[in-house]
Amino acid sequence: MNIEKCRAGDLPEVIKIVDKEFIIDKKKSISLAKRFPKLLSLDNLENIYVVKIAEKIVATTLVKLFSYHQQKNTWQGAMLGEVCTLPNFRGKGIGKFLLEKVCHNLQAKSIDFGVLWTKIPEFYSKFGWQIFDKSLFTQIQGLANNTNQAELKASYELKISDYELVEGIRRRHLDYKVIRNKNDYQRIPLPVETVLLFTANQEERPLAYALVGQSANAAYLYELCGETIFYEKLWQQILTSFTTVYINDQEDSNSAKWFNQKITPNWEFQTQTMALDISGEISKQKINLRDLHIAYFDRI
Repeated sequence: MNIEKCRAGDLPEVIKIVDKEFIIDKKKSISLAKRFPKLLSLDNLENIYVVKIAEKIVATTLVKLFSYHQQKNTWQGAMLGEVCTLPNFRGKGIGKFLLEKVCHNLQAKSIDFGVLWTKIPEFYSKFGWQIFDKSLFTQIQGLANNTNQAELKASYELKISDYELVEGIRRRHLDYKVIRNKNDYQRIPLPVETVLLFTANQEERPLAYALVGQSANAAYLYELCGETIFYEKLWQQILTSFTTVYINDQEDSNSAKWFNQKITPNWEFQTQTMALDISGEISKQKINLRDLHIAYFDRI
């Protein structure tokens, strides 16, 4: 059993394996290679790990390296996603082997912390991973009917060229955030089919925005950011465009505080995010990993 970096010739098989596990078997659409084009690409083979037995790929995981801005600090992080072992090879310790090797490699790269999302935290807790989730989730009934979504003209599909607009607002209003690059605005998180951008402008200057995933008549609100006086306008545009709105947020964010005042949502507190202090530097500075929240839009 060998663990190695993905080779160019292995990439189609890796895509086939993760699509089977996370798209086809879960009755979703759009390949992960299209949802995360820079992650599952020839340019990112260094961060795609595979386990082989007799030259057959039996397990894989993807790693996204990123920087996290936390007030005066910038931390180097690594997201682990699409951790997958073929069904016939489960229960043999392969997942443990893969996780240990990947974390060892990340330590050698001077990564400060790792983060992943799982429904089986008991597996990862055995290796030092801790639940550090401060995510919030709720569902709101929209005001659109199934046949009328004319208000979608208030938004448009998110593009790489929107990078400066969105990042300008994020820089002014978010002290804790994943630092994004232009390619991050190509991503299409599960389970949506496209990501829309709603903006609020004053004298042609964008002052607030909302990132919204669309799946048929349902919306997934990933981010509401900017001048809070424009939140009402953006929220009404979203609410009247869809029959159902799912909100992803975090404790103590400006948007969560605004929702608490305006609609008193029935928040569900999430427990699927786990983190590992790899370098030890975060603990040395007595920073709570839980404060390094990863927005849903940034996850893999």
